Amino acid sequence: MPFNTAVELSYLKPEEREKVVDFIKKEGVVPTMAQATEVKKASQDAAKAAPAPEKTTSAPKLPLAGNSPQATEKTAPPAPTKLAKAPAVSEVKRKVFNALDLQKKAEERQKAKQVVKDAAKRR
Repeated sequence: MPFNTAVELSYLKPEEREKVVDFIKKEGVVPTMAQATEVKKASQDAAKAAPAPEKTTSAPKLPLAGNSPQATEKTAPPAPTKLAKAPAVSEVKRKVFNALDLQKKAEERQKAKQVVKDAAKRR
Protein backbone atom coordinates (compact mmCIF):
# COMPACT_ATOMS: atom_id res chain seq x y z
CA MET A 1 0.00 0.00 0.00
CA PRO A 2 1.44 3.39 -0.91
CA PHE A 3 2.35 5.54 2.05
CA ASN A 4 0.12 8.48 1.08
CA THR A 5 -2.86 6.14 0.71
CA ALA A 6 -2.19 4.77 4.18
CA VAL A 7 -2.00 8.31 5.58
CA GLU A 8 -5.43 9.12 4.12
CA LEU A 9 -6.87 5.94 5.67
CA SER A 10 -5.29 6.77 9.03
CA TYR A 11 -7.85 9.57 9.45
CA LEU A 12 -10.70 7.06 9.59
CA LYS A 13 -12.27 5.96 12.85
CA PRO A 14 -10.81 2.68 14.19
CA GLU A 15 -13.95 0.72 13.29
CA GLU A 16 -13.85 2.15 9.76
CA ARG A 17 -10.18 1.21 9.43
CA GLU A 18 -11.02 -2.34 10.50
CA LYS A 19 -13.60 -2.53 7.71
CA VAL A 20 -11.01 -1.35 5.18
CA VAL A 21 -8.52 -3.96 6.40
CA ASP A 22 -11.21 -6.66 6.22
CA PHE A 23 -11.99 -5.58 2.66
CA ILE A 24 -8.31 -5.67 1.70
CA LYS A 25 -7.98 -9.17 3.18
CA LYS A 26 -11.18 -10.43 1.55
CA GLU A 27 -10.72 -8.95 -1.91
CA GLY A 28 -6.93 -9.00 -2.07
CA VAL A 29 -6.79 -5.45 -3.46
CA VAL A 30 -5.48 -2.21 -2.03
CA PRO A 31 -7.44 1.04 -2.42
CA THR A 32 -5.99 3.72 -4.66
CA MET A 33 -5.10 7.18 -3.39
CA ALA A 34 -8.28 8.57 -4.97
CA GLN A 35 -10.41 5.90 -3.29
CA ALA A 36 -8.73 6.47 0.08
CA THR A 37 -9.30 10.23 -0.22
CA GLU A 38 -12.94 9.63 -1.11
CA VAL A 39 -13.43 7.30 1.88
CA LYS A 40 -11.75 9.84 4.20
CA LYS A 41 -14.01 12.64 2.93
CA ALA A 42 -17.12 10.47 3.31
CA SER A 43 -16.09 9.60 6.87
CA GLN A 44 -15.54 13.27 7.75
CA ASP A 45 -18.85 14.28 6.14
CA ALA A 46 -20.67 11.57 8.09
CA ALA A 47 -19.07 12.74 11.32
CA LYS A 48 -20.18 16.33 10.65
CA ALA A 49 -23.72 15.25 9.75
CA ALA A 50 -24.12 12.95 12.76
CA PRO A 51 -25.93 14.48 15.73
CA ALA A 52 -23.78 15.27 18.72
CA PRO A 53 -23.89 12.51 21.33
CA GLU A 54 -26.03 13.28 24.33
CA LYS A 55 -24.12 13.99 27.50
CA THR A 56 -25.00 11.65 30.30
CA THR A 57 -23.84 13.35 33.43
CA SER A 58 -25.20 12.86 36.89
CA ALA A 59 -24.48 16.45 37.92
CA PRO A 60 -27.61 18.47 38.69
CA LYS A 61 -28.60 21.06 36.12
CA LEU A 62 -28.15 24.60 37.31
CA PRO A 63 -30.72 27.20 36.26
CA LEU A 64 -29.71 29.60 33.52
CA ALA A 65 -29.38 33.25 34.38
CA GLY A 66 -32.69 35.04 33.88
CA ASN A 67 -34.77 31.83 33.82
CA SER A 68 -35.33 31.60 37.56
CA PRO A 69 -35.82 33.81 40.57
CA GLN A 70 -32.26 32.89 41.57
CA ALA A 71 -30.75 34.58 38.50
CA THR A 72 -27.74 35.70 40.52
CA GLU A 73 -26.67 32.05 41.07
CA LYS A 74 -23.61 31.07 39.05
CA THR A 75 -23.95 28.42 36.38
CA ALA A 76 -21.51 25.59 35.90
CA PRO A 77 -18.75 26.30 33.40
CA PRO A 78 -18.84 24.21 30.22
CA ALA A 79 -16.96 20.94 30.39
CA PRO A 80 -13.61 21.03 28.61
CA THR A 81 -13.59 19.16 25.33
CA LYS A 82 -10.80 16.90 24.25
CA LEU A 83 -9.48 17.49 20.79
CA ALA A 84 -8.74 14.40 18.76
CA LYS A 85 -5.02 14.12 18.37
CA ALA A 86 -3.74 13.22 14.91
CA PRO A 87 -1.85 9.94 14.88
CA ALA A 88 1.91 10.21 15.05
CA VAL A 89 3.91 9.41 11.93
CA SER A 90 5.51 6.44 13.67
CA GLU A 91 2.06 5.05 14.52
CA VAL A 92 0.91 5.43 10.92
CA LYS A 93 4.06 3.76 9.63
CA ARG A 94 3.65 0.88 12.09
CA LYS A 95 0.06 0.35 11.02
CA VAL A 96 0.99 0.50 7.35
CA PHE A 97 3.73 -2.06 7.83
CA ASN A 98 1.35 -4.27 9.83
CA ALA A 99 -1.20 -4.03 7.02
CA LEU A 100 1.47 -4.91 4.47
CA ASP A 101 2.53 -7.90 6.58
CA LEU A 102 -1.08 -9.07 6.78
CA GLN A 103 -1.46 -8.68 3.03
CA LYS A 104 1.74 -10.65 2.40
CA LYS A 105 0.61 -13.45 4.73
CA ALA A 106 -2.78 -13.60 3.01
CA GLU A 107 -1.09 -13.88 -0.39
CA GLU A 108 1.19 -16.65 0.91
CA ARG A 109 -1.84 -18.55 2.27
CA GLN A 110 -3.60 -18.23 -1.08
CA LYS A 111 -0.53 -19.53 -2.91
CA ALA A 112 -0.26 -22.45 -0.48
CA LYS A 113 -3.93 -23.31 -1.02
CA GLN A 114 -3.42 -23.18 -4.78
CA VAL A 115 -0.44 -25.53 -4.51
CA VAL A 116 -2.56 -28.00 -2.53
CA LYS A 117 -5.38 -27.76 -5.11
CA ASP A 118 -2.93 -28.28 -7.97
CA ALA A 119 -1.43 -31.29 -6.22
CA ALA A 120 -4.89 -32.78 -5.67
CA LYS A 121 -5.76 -32.37 -9.36
CA ARG A 122 -2.62 -34.27 -10.44
CA ARG A 123 -3.61 -37.35 -8.46
